[in-house]
Amino acid sequence: MAFVAIAMAATDGSLRAERVQGVVISCPSWGWEWGTDEMVATMRDLKEIGVSWVQIHPYIQIDREGSTSLRGMPEDGSAPEWLSRPIREAHALGLKIAIVPHVAGWRAGWSWRGDIAFESREGWRRFFESYEKSVVRLARHCRDADAFSVGSELDRTVAGHEREWRQIIAGARAETKAALTYGANWDGYRKIPFWDALDAISLSAYFPLVNHGRRPVAGELDAAWAKVHRQLAA
Repeated sequence: MAFVAIAMAATDGSLRAERVQGVVISCPSWGWEWGTDEMVATMRDLKEIGVSWVQIHPYIQIDREGSTSLRGMPEDGSAPEWLSRPIREAHALGLKIAIVPHVAGWRAGWSWRGDIAFESREGWRRFFESYEKSVVRLARHCRDADAFSVGSELDRTVAGHEREWRQIIAGARAETKAALTYGANWDGYRKIPFWDALDAISLSAYFPLVNHGRRPVAGELDAAWAKVHRQLAA
C-alpha cells in the first residue's frame, strides 16, 4: 500500500512540498514483528526499490463499552522495542517513518473502524477518555517519528465531538515533534472540523472511479482521478 503527501505545514506556517514514496509494513499478529531483524531487512529491501517513507500501525484494542488500550506495552511505562526499534532503524537507513494507530474493533462487534459509535453518553465519555490516554502514550513512545496520526477512519466519532478531538491533538503535540495528521475515510474528509489543528490532511483514498461492470481502461481511470484531484485541491 503506497501513500503520497504533496504538502505539509512547516513550523512558520508555510507549506513545504514533499513527494512521499511510502509503503505500509503490516504484520500477521499484533505488532511485535516490527521490532525484529526481519523488519530491518524489509526496510532495507524497500529502500533499494526507491521507498522514502515507511509506516507501521500499532493496534489499539477496544471493547463494546468503549474502553481502549494499547497492546504489548511494558508495565513500567517505557517504550517497547517493537515501537522504538523501527523508528531508530528507519532513520539509520535514511528513511522516514509514520506511525498510524489502528483501532481494532472487529472483536467487539464492529466490522471496521468506520462503524465505531456509541449510543450512550457514558460510552462516548469512556471512549474519548481512554482513547486520549492511548494516543498520548503512543505519541510519547514515538516522539522521534517523522509523522504521527491521531486516528484513522474513525469518522463516526467526529460529529459533535470536535472539542474531544482537539484535546487529543493537543495532547499528542505535547509529546512529539512529529508532523501530526488524521486519516479520514474517502467519503468523510469534508466533514472533519479540526484540519486546521493538524500539519497534514490524510485520507484513505478508496474513491469509486467507475460505476460499470466491465474492465475499466486507463483513460477513464485517469479522468476519474483527475476529477478527484480537483476536488481534493479545492
